[in-house]
Amino acid sequence: MNRKGPHLWLWCCAAVLMPLAGVQAQGSPTVVETTPRAAELEREVRFDIPAQSLATAMIAFAEQSGIQVVTAGEAVEPLQTPGVHGIRSIRDALGELLYGTGMVFVPVGSATIALTTPDAAETVGESLAVDGKGAAVAMGSLYDPDVDVTPEPGGTASIEVARRAGVEEIIVTGQKREERLQDVPIAISAFTMEDLTKSQIAGGPDLITQVPNMTFTKTNFSGYSIQIRGIGTQAISATTDPAVAVAFNNTPFIRNRFFEQEFYDLDRVEVLRGPQGTLYGRNATAGVVNLIAAKPKFHTESRLSVDMGNYNSHRIEQMINLPLVEDTVALRFAGAWTKRDGYADNAITDSPIDGRDLWSTRTSLRFKPNDFVEANLIWEHFEEDDDRLRSGKQLCDKDVVTRVAGYDVGYFDHLTNAGQAFMLYSGVQATLSQGCKRGSLYSAASLQTPNGLMLPYYVPLAGIGLPIALDDPYLSTTQQQSLRTIESTIDPEYRAKADVGLLQISLALTDALTLSSETAYSDDLVYSLQDFNRFNTAPGAWKNAAETTDYRQGVLLEGESGGIFCDPQLGCSDRLVAVDISTAESRQFSQELRLASAFDGPFNFSLGANYLRYTTEDKYYVFFNSISLIAALGTGTSGMTRLPYVGGQTDNGVCLPNGYAPGDPSDVYGVTQCVYMDPNPIGSVNDKGHNYFLSRNPYTLHSHALFGEAYYQLTPNLKLTMGARWSVDEKDAPRIPTWTLASLTVGYPTAEVISQKWREPTGRLVLDWKPDLAFTDETLVYGSFGRGYKAGGANPPGFVYTYYADAIQAQGLGAQSATRPRTFKPEFVNAWEIGSKNTLFDGRLTANLAAFYYNYHDYQISEIVDRSAFNRNFDAEIWGVELETDWYALEQLRLGFKGGYQRTRIGDGEQAVDLMDRTAGNEDWVVVRPFPTYASSCVLPAWLFGGIKLADPETQARIPGPTGLGSVGGGGPGGCEIAYLNGNDPVTNLPYMPNPTQQAGSGTLQFHPNYPGWDPATAPNNGEGFDKDLSGNELPNAPNYTLTLTGDYIQPLGNAWMMTLHADVHWQSKSWWRIFNDHEFSRLDDYYTTNLAAIFLHEASGWNVMAYIKNVFDETAISGAFLNSDDTGLTTNIFLTEPRLFGLRVTKTWDGGATLGSFGRRFGADHVWPLTLEVGGQVQRVDGDNTAALPTFYDAFSGALDIAERGQRADLGWGQTREITLGWRPNAGPWQLSVGYRQGSLRDTVSGQASWDTEPFCPLVGGPFEAQCTSANPAPIWADLQSYSRTNRVAAEMRASEAYRLFDLAIRRDLNLDAFSRSSVALVLQRARLNARTLAMLEGVPDWVIPENADVFFAGERPVSHTVYQADFEAHRSFDGTGPLLTWSAASPLFGNLQSGVVELDWSLSGGALFGRQNTRIADSQESEWYYAWSALQASGFQQPPQTPTTTTERTVPGARRSTSTTVPMVGATLGLSYRVNSLNLSAGYRWERYIDAIDGGVEDRRTYDRTIQGPTLKLGIGFGG
Repeated sequence: MNRKGPHLWLWCCAAVLMPLAGVQAQGSPTVVETTPRAAELEREVRFDIPAQSLATAMIAFAEQSGIQVVTAGEAVEPLQTPGVHGIRSIRDALGELLYGTGMVFVPVGSATIALTTPDAAETVGESLAVDGKGAAVAMGSLYDPDVDVTPEPGGTASIEVARRAGVEEIIVTGQKREERLQDVPIAISAFTMEDLTKSQIAGGPDLITQVPNMTFTKTNFSGYSIQIRGIGTQAISATTDPAVAVAFNNTPFIRNRFFEQEFYDLDRVEVLRGPQGTLYGRNATAGVVNLIAAKPKFHTESRLSVDMGNYNSHRIEQMINLPLVEDTVALRFAGAWTKRDGYADNAITDSPIDGRDLWSTRTSLRFKPNDFVEANLIWEHFEEDDDRLRSGKQLCDKDVVTRVAGYDVGYFDHLTNAGQAFMLYSGVQATLSQGCKRGSLYSAASLQTPNGLMLPYYVPLAGIGLPIALDDPYLSTTQQQSLRTIESTIDPEYRAKADVGLLQISLALTDALTLSSETAYSDDLVYSLQDFNRFNTAPGAWKNAAETTDYRQGVLLEGESGGIFCDPQLGCSDRLVAVDISTAESRQFSQELRLASAFDGPFNFSLGANYLRYTTEDKYYVFFNSISLIAALGTGTSGMTRLPYVGGQTDNGVCLPNGYAPGDPSDVYGVTQCVYMDPNPIGSVNDKGHNYFLSRNPYTLHSHALFGEAYYQLTPNLKLTMGARWSVDEKDAPRIPTWTLASLTVGYPTAEVISQKWREPTGRLVLDWKPDLAFTDETLVYGSFGRGYKAGGANPPGFVYTYYADAIQAQGLGAQSATRPRTFKPEFVNAWEIGSKNTLFDGRLTANLAAFYYNYHDYQISEIVDRSAFNRNFDAEIWGVELETDWYALEQLRLGFKGGYQRTRIGDGEQAVDLMDRTAGNEDWVVVRPFPTYASSCVLPAWLFGGIKLADPETQARIPGPTGLGSVGGGGPGGCEIAYLNGNDPVTNLPYMPNPTQQAGSGTLQFHPNYPGWDPATAPNNGEGFDKDLSGNELPNAPNYTLTLTGDYIQPLGNAWMMTLHADVHWQSKSWWRIFNDHEFSRLDDYYTTNLAAIFLHEASGWNVMAYIKNVFDETAISGAFLNSDDTGLTTNIFLTEPRLFGLRVTKTWDGGATLGSFGRRFGADHVWPLTLEVGGQVQRVDGDNTAALPTFYDAFSGALDIAERGQRADLGWGQTREITLGWRPNAGPWQLSVGYRQGSLRDTVSGQASWDTEPFCPLVGGPFEAQCTSANPAPIWADLQSYSRTNRVAAEMRASEAYRLFDLAIRRDLNLDAFSRSSVALVLQRARLNARTLAMLEGVPDWVIPENADVFFAGERPVSHTVYQADFEAHRSFDGTGPLLTWSAASPLFGNLQSGVVELDWSLSGGALFGRQNTRIADSQESEWYYAWSALQASGFQQPPQTPTTTTERTVPGARRSTSTTVPMVGATLGLSYRVNSLNLSAGYRWERYIDAIDGGVEDRRTYDRTIQGPTLKLGIGFGG
């Protein structure tokens, strides 16, 4: 018989015997009766079919599923099936039944399948592909006469045919309910894991190739921006919320690893376009990206995938799915690991960078005890540790000033005392160059280095003592020409870690009402270190040590090219080195409850409530070794009397007359006095140093909301959806300014806490209609209006004010920024959308069209100012259209099109200062650089720099020319500070007056005759620059066009192999990366990417082989850019697309039955499992009391602050415990032997401080100026002495950690007590090790002595004195012991049954004693006393404070060691709930344990303290065997 015969015969029999009932005799076709409506292979049914012959099993299958089965008896008679048990889709059940039989099934009708062989399946007039579940899926002609294509009532035609073709098979949850994609009145794109793999969508950034009007770019710091329809997260400050919600299983997470993590084991990814705030809440004004993880299934399956490619790329994915209890409990474990070399190169270190080394795991536990309850518990962990670049190459078109005030100047033109390496603001370039100027990012000129003379942390610092040896610190004026090559003195470091937990519970209250609960928690950390200025710097940046003999000893070491400075964070170098670090640590908890209906009538609803708590702290550091060098030197030659400098040890504490006291953010501080240096390495800085820049941005969010949607079916084809949400958002943001080079203080105190609250309604209104059209199979037409909202926030505070000359004059500093508000407003959008979703040509084609218009109010956009991200608000309009099609053009050819057009427009009247063009092209004004501690430039009239300059030093001849280019050699504040912080005329340094005749202090700009005077109040925006009109400009990263074409050609290869050739091309048009559209500098070019793949499948055996090329033509495109702050020279960070990638991916899938052997199979109620495995954890507290560590001088602080004792007796915070127990029960008897291990740890820091002022008095009493004490208008120099006092203070910090390890060996005996469902007694041998560590630090100034008489105050040599005290204390304590414990445990049933599970109340009591040793080691304690004596001028503020103590006392207090034998009683108890079903036991409860007198917490003498461990627990137990 030829190959076609058997299969054609089966098809004919199917058509004839479809209505028949029963089973025919062997050797003839077997047909089983079915219900005519049961055609969907995905319908879930509960099966109970044991292992047996396939023919018999198929009879049972037909009876339990209601599906007709056609088969040839002689073909299946000798075959055996492993059976199927539990809830399965019909497709999955068939796959399990046919596993290993060599048979496949073919759908031959709306409710009929035929069994045949893979070879025969290819010849039924179609090309057939065999899927992994044993199904032969039609890939060719869809016009099969045996397939019912009659339209259903309401006009829906053969959707089953379309699903078979793969065009319309995705079920989505965009409206938080399962619906067909074509039935959802939202513009939504959805992708299965197969789609993602085929299109090489490795992670979130790749989604843009498949979604119209979607773009992605990395942003500065640790953020990224997904943009949908022109709207994204263009604001990047810490308190900013994302505009596109990234959700995991329908739960949005504010901080997530969407940028880093690669997709694996997903059911699908959904991208919802447009505001989705009603159901998804805050942060969904632009749309939602929803990642849906694959759920555990109630049958065994596993998958392993290996991917190898260029750049030495290796990727492994794996998944294993196990049914723990048949049809009730299933466990799924999936993971992925990626490692590859970098896409970029570091020319200096000669190493590839931007590589990947990351891994992720996901564990999912599914409970479905009955048809009414389902719970899913998911935990995902992600970790990365590699050299990923946070941002790529920095571009710069060098800004060289050649003309000032109408006069031509040269690049290194030497003005009066300017242009030298030792003078502050060296000439024209240091004063007036902004480093980089506007120029196309695509031009050769953009690959230059900044103007090195203007870098604020090099040449300009020479005026206050920086021993520079070069004019320009850069080695070259140009960079390497490749965009993928950087020049960095260090390689980047990138670390990220995230844990996400989800508990989702669905409870069917009735047949039509479902209550859902979603509980989510995330813990996220990211750390990124890289070169701040990625340009090659020259060796020999510092003077040779031999030239600096008058400088502080040890600061500069001898080197081949010059001096070497050993920075405590950056190490030793003879170059200028700058590094920045961006970190963020956040936690989120959310709880949502939702009640949804599924009534048969026209009305349904969804009501819910949501709570979210989010805490985060973003930190941004910039380290310059030049800043640390200034701090190490102090005041130049005066540093000779100071202690030698030792890198990594010296902190300058000895020259801090107020000790380690924090400053007042509202005060003004010098930069040439004693600067506190953080001595710690870069990986463990203490966040207190003033030798680096630090922007700390913590904030807390509390959000809660009520929401609901109502759905009313007005007619069978017309539905109205109405939704509303009431959101309440509360944000608390401490504003912590930066303190770079601020002298005589330590730390970063909070200036203020900004608390904001918003109460906002949002909602949507949708009308959708399903007309019966002659030219479509089905059509959905919809129109919607939605209102979206995103909360505002607080901008970072900038810096404290510093001076470098005249302290009295500096008191005026403090003007508010005109363009950088303290807070930014919330966003609002009114969105209108119309759309149509269509299925045509009997399911061959879907065509979805949408058009939209948005009216946006206060869209948030950031710019980098003062090294921090400031947000501003702009109104905007957006409109556009989108088209998505999926078409089976030929039997084996599938084509796709995704196109989008959008037009964005900033609202009329909007304006802003362009940091790259502060003068807005006005040639009468120039950009001026301030002192280096002020990051932002200002603008001043150009004519202020025109004066009389020295032409001939010998003749002293003077001619007109540019002058006043910097405060030469130090002295007064610069022009920016004088004009806009003090509010004075920058030439006279006095309040403005016309035609001034005098000059005060040391003005920056030269005073000359006939000077008319200038009023800084006339400057635009307080000197920050001129506004530019933004009306009609396009929004950043919003290309007008996006286009994707996809094609798949499917070809059978024989032997059940199928080949798919896939290609896709993505193109996006030009766009702007800034809101300023007036120069090519802001333009991003269009770009395209092309991907190819060849996929070979043999799904019957589970093999999938894919060869791929990504970015075939190796297109290097700039996907985004970000402008850095003024002090970088206005360099531009760029972000690139991936290079060409190619590789081979091999995947093997295994499918099994409902159980794995006896594992997971149901047994009777009396069954006993020989082996049990229990794993769990505890969130615990440990009470860790110890004796207070009192330094010998603690009495000096008595009554002021009881911090030492309080700190060391405080309860520690929460920590984590992990535990595992393995039990063995021989012969299924009442005895059980078990071994268990538990370990936990936690740490906490307690700090406190106190201060008290001396009694105020006027020290002028008894002297010639006594009248100034009571004068209403005292002279400025005496104002602070009218009520003079000093502040005594003390601060202490205690860091404590506790850790324990417990090992238990137990013999347990079951007790048959009628009062309990379970009861047992156990004898436990426990070995315990408890560890405690305490580190305490104390410092302060408690004893200011001030004479209250003018004669003594002013006549005494050094009449004012105080002492700075410091001490540290460290102790290690432990108990190590072994002993017997007796435990009784019992449980009582509450509700449930053996089939669906029993919920019990369980408890235990335990007690015993451990015999072992207590060990205590007290380290030697270091104590210091620094006595300072102040002169009257120093105490009054007229002179700098004393830089060195008058006397210094250092002493070491010997520590102690003790080891004592002891007996430690132990008592404990637990109480909780447990759920038991078959072999599984899930329990949650609270455990309390006390080890009495366990730790010797004494200092000088032995003194014992208890250790109490308590907290909630969660455990999972599984039984094996029997």
